[in-house]
Amino acid sequence: MFSFYLIISLAAQFASGKLPVMPFQTVQVTFEQLNGLKTGSPVYLESSLVGTVSQIDYELGVDKSNKKNGKFVVELALHVSKEKVTQSTIGLITERLAPNAQTLGTGVELLVGVGNTEADSQAVSASRLQGYSSFSDFWKSKIPA
Repeated sequence: MFSFYLIISLAAQFASGKLPVMPFQTVQVTFEQLNGLKTGSPVYLESSLVGTVSQIDYELGVDKSNKKNGKFVVELALHVSKEKVTQSTIGLITERLAPNAQTLGTGVELLVGVGNTEADSQAVSASRLQGYSSFSDFWKSKIPA
């Protein structure tokens, strides 16, 4: 009887568009600009919703009064297994259509296997992931090989 209840509750959760029940982890990403990103913005991995932006802070040692030139540390609350997000993962601020809406919303897309591929098998540790504020910044950058 319990297994029947579990199947029904999982089906209802997926049908509602909410995040699936999975392990929880937080990851920090550093961005030069926020481009409209805010707490509560969605986080995507492989085009699936996997979390939200839980906190936005300034990097230590950066002048908080100069918001345009500071580095931002964005904490992501993710509902995905720890093996999915590795040291080679990068964060990209993107705009996409929000579910059930006709307007664009700003979020973070996690791209796996883009940065240092030697570290690809290593789960994310205390270090921060590299983030890019736009596709333009991403293409201009020199990603470590």
